[in-house]
Amino acid sequence: MMQDEKYGGIRLASDQVNETAREPLAGRMETVLCDLCKSNENDLLIRQRDLLLAVTDEEFRIVRCRQCGLVYLNPRPSSDLIGTYYPNVYYPPVATRARPPFQQQAKKLSSTMKRWVLEEYYGYPSSEQSVFLRILKRVLLWPDKMLREFKGRHPLPWRGEGKVLDVGCGAGGNLKTLQDQGWEPHGIEISEVAAAHARELVTGNIHTGTLESAPFPPQSFDLILMSHSLEHLPSPVDALRRVRRLLKDDGLLVVSVPNLNSLEFKLFGRWWFPLDPPRHFYHFDKRSFSGIIAQAGFRLHRFRTGISAIFLMASLDRFWKHRFRKDVPFRKLIDRLIARPVSLIAGHLGYGTEITVYAVKQQDGMSIPPRAL
Repeated sequence: MMQDEKYGGIRLASDQVNETAREPLAGRMETVLCDLCKSNENDLLIRQRDLLLAVTDEEFRIVRCRQCGLVYLNPRPSSDLIGTYYPNVYYPPVATRARPPFQQQAKKLSSTMKRWVLEEYYGYPSSEQSVFLRILKRVLLWPDKMLREFKGRHPLPWRGEGKVLDVGCGAGGNLKTLQDQGWEPHGIEISEVAAAHARELVTGNIHTGTLESAPFPPQSFDLILMSHSLEHLPSPVDALRRVRRLLKDDGLLVVSVPNLNSLEFKLFGRWWFPLDPPRHFYHFDKRSFSGIIAQAGFRLHRFRTGISAIFLMASLDRFWKHRFRKDVPFRKLIDRLIARPVSLIAGHLGYGTEITVYAVKQQDGMSIPPRAL
């Protein structure tokens, strides 16, 4: 069996993918307007097949809107068909592994320092301490905080009562981390398989279904996350409007999506790993993403791009196997000596692998002041 590779939460092995692709189902595709400006005028950007899971032989069209520049899949699978493109392998349980004692101690020390950083710089609840001790901790922890952020590790700021909703929570990995940090975790996940995995990890309410069917009352959450889920939804604008109703007036929305303006897309084009047709309906750059956020009633408060090399290496693998019919030579060396440093620089220059936005609610032309990030 091939060695498993993990890309962005998807763990695949050669015997997990259906090698017998389905016949094309083009008759059940739907043609859609641009979700941002409602134009029906677009230009073909890329043609590509389902290279990740190979559940079909169909070739899909990724187009760019002539009016606003939004990039999207068109035509695309209809709502009654799209589920067939998500086999259970797409939702693996969160992996755990045993560590030797010295690694356990190192992990424990790192977790303690991270908790102190969260308390001193990101507003997390802490025990009563003297002013002198608080100042001393902030001074001593400042280098660790800056190093973590330089490496792309940006903790979520504490909000209100610490009630968080993860839309598209998958198997619950993010929620488990947040629960361990003191958050009250809740999730929405359309896959019954993934939702079952999440319920094994966290104590909060995991709703199996869509945003539309979620039972949560308005203004329930201090923080709402959408980590690589918005690009899967049929209408990002409508989805964010529903999210807005669930968010408290002084709450924070954090959304992460693949970055169409990333260095890796410029390098690999149609072999870029996050294209992932037909599961990814939309592809965003800063301009189009800002437009979606604004139209849904939010104000962009902070923007950054990620520094991970995972998608860069996955794209290289895909391109190399297509071009040379073999694995990338010296892959580990390329990853450590080239891909990671290049991704770090690209991320800090705005060309990183993913876009993450922090947004706050906007009402009557005025944005509600956010708490400190």
